[in-house]
Amino acid sequence: MKAKVLHNLLQEYGKLKNPKETTAIKYWYQYNNVHVNVYFDSFDVNNPHLSIVLNFEKSYYYTSLNVKNTAVNKEYLVKIPMNILGKILSNSKLDDFFNN
Repeated sequence: MKAKVLHNLLQEYGKLKNPKETTAIKYWYQYNNVHVNVYFDSFDVNNPHLSIVLNFEKSYYYTSLNVKNTAVNKEYLVKIPMNILGKILSNSKLDDFFNN
């Protein structure tokens, strides 16, 4: 994850009043007809957590993404359903999906 993105997420989480262990910020958008839900929490400041849920037609995919390694600019989605993967690939890469 890019350092700037993590910084912004931490700032947004820090603005919450009285976050609890179960508190998360949720972002939702559509990417090429795939519903994307992103959940971020930093209740444990030493271990921020980011998860995504992708949903297309009757298929879904859940994964946690690495927020600690700011050198990683591309994530690999292991065992993702092919109908979802086909919707988020651009020129056989995930770069466009992760950069938007």
